[in-house]
Amino acid sequence: MKRHRNEIAAIIMEPVMANSTVIPPEADYPKAVREIATSNDALLIFDEVITGFRMAPGGAQQVYGVTPDLSTWGKALGGGLPIAALSGKKEYMDLLAPGKVSYGGTYFANSLTLAGALANLEVLAEDDYRALKTLKENTEKLTAGLSRAVQTAKQKACIQSVPGIFSLCFTKHSKISNYRESLLIDWDKFRTLHQLLLDGGVYLHPDNYERVAVSTVHSEEDIATTVQAFEEALKRLS
Repeated sequence: MKRHRNEIAAIIMEPVMANSTVIPPEADYPKAVREIATSNDALLIFDEVITGFRMAPGGAQQVYGVTPDLSTWGKALGGGLPIAALSGKKEYMDLLAPGKVSYGGTYFANSLTLAGALANLEVLAEDDYRALKTLKENTEKLTAGLSRAVQTAKQKACIQSVPGIFSLCFTKHSKISNYRESLLIDWDKFRTLHQLLLDGGVYLHPDNYERVAVSTVHSEEDIATTVQAFEEALKRLS
């Protein structure tokens, strides 16, 4: 950044990586990036399409205590309807209204998607965001059960998660900290696990790099059934 500060307008990043397994940031990493961006006169842009309205009401930036200059949102915002959004500090958002910055979107001002997103946010906010608390609890219960299953089966695997999403990868590493380490996961073993889980009645995303999403409607029984299926499948892995 110091070497190329005159060429770099912004740093854009996922606060939690979610497309090369789930990789939460190291402690204070988001805050350090915020400081680097500010000191080099660059904007900080968070891609919260996955983490927004899933990790917390204010997304990952609320969890990690970092305010980016701009943020992108989607998926959980619409509650199933196709929508995306951009938010940010007033000094930058004000440039859009008079057209000083060219900006467009396919679903701008679409009444159906806006009404759906508003209704979804109202549901999420009910009872002091009870839905998001349930989502966090479900994620923790499921990943705790899967961790026990991995240990019992004596498999070399790591499970990483943030509220609402998780990944399970077969690797010699105790955790995956970056994209390079995610390249070393055992894809063959994961494919075998995927088929064994299907045989056991549990569907897991077939791409090991993709996050697995947990839902507020997953019941205690759903979680128990999933953990049991993992236990049986992991035992059968060579």
